[in-house]
Parts: sequence; structure tokens; C-alpha cells
Amino acid sequence: FCFAGGGSAVFSGQATLRQCEATFGGGVFGTGADVTVAGDTAVSECVARENGGCFYIDGGGSAVFRGQATLRQCEATFGGGVFGTGADVTVAGDTAVSECVARE
Repeated sequence: FCFAGGGSAVFSGQATLRQCEATFGGGVFGTGADVTVAGDTAVSECVARENGGCFYIDGGGSAVFRGQATLRQCEATFGGGVFGTGADVTVAGDTAVSECVARE
């Protein structure tokens, strides 16, 4: 998923992102966007060739994890699970990050 230019996205319910691949944000790329994970969301086995294996957030955007998010076995050069630059990242729920790898 890619969200740009001040938009917003809400993942609620039982969203699943699996085996996704991108240059930035293997699962979700948000630039200047607000991304909220409010449900039982699972992101697994995603790969970013650069940054943010599961999530990449930048440009004044934000990421809020409020539900029971699971980030598992994601990989990137920097930020195996979540990469944020110039962004606010808040973890307020039962978020679990496991087996994510940053290559550098």
C-alpha cells in the first residue's frame, strides 16, 4: 500500500499483508500520510530493498499502532519492522514485532 500527499489510511478488523515487496515500505509506504493500525493487523514476510520492511513513514506523516498488530519476519536495509523519518510513530496497543531484520 502507498499513501502520499497528506492522505490517511486506517487498518481495522483483521487486515493481513503478507509477502509484499517494495523499495521503501515493504508492506506500507506513507509519505506525508497518517496511518492508523487499529485492529488485529498482521504484516509478515515483507521486504523493502531500502528502508522499512513492514512500514515506512516520512514527510511529516504519522503511524499509530492501537490494536493487536503483529509485525513478523520483515526485512530491510534500515528499519526491519518500522522506519520513520520526520514522522511520529506511536505504539499504544499490544503490538508485537518479531524476527524482523535490518541488514545494516
